[in-house]
Amino acid sequence: MAKQIDPRKQELRFPVDWEFRVIVETAKAEAARPALAAVLEKYEQPPLLHNGLNSSSGRYQTFKAPATLISREMMEALAADLAAVEGVKFVL
Repeated sequence: MAKQIDPRKQELRFPVDWEFRVIVETAKAEAARPALAAVLEKYEQPPLLHNGLNSSSGRYQTFKAPATLISREMMEALAADLAAVEGVKFVL
């Protein structure tokens, strides 16, 4: 039997291309978009935000934000700054 790998225990190797998924309240999404782009620019990332899925209730929507991460510290700091934008519920 093949050995199963737990993806939560895999070590990331930096630099790594990553795509954050930012879940935002739909009512605050338009105001959040430029703030999220500014956070990406702060980390010298292209301020590209792609629309993702909306929740079935329409209360939340997802933005996808691609980034090239050079370290775990950068990944954690960027995720924290994205999460701090008003209207953001969580970042994956």
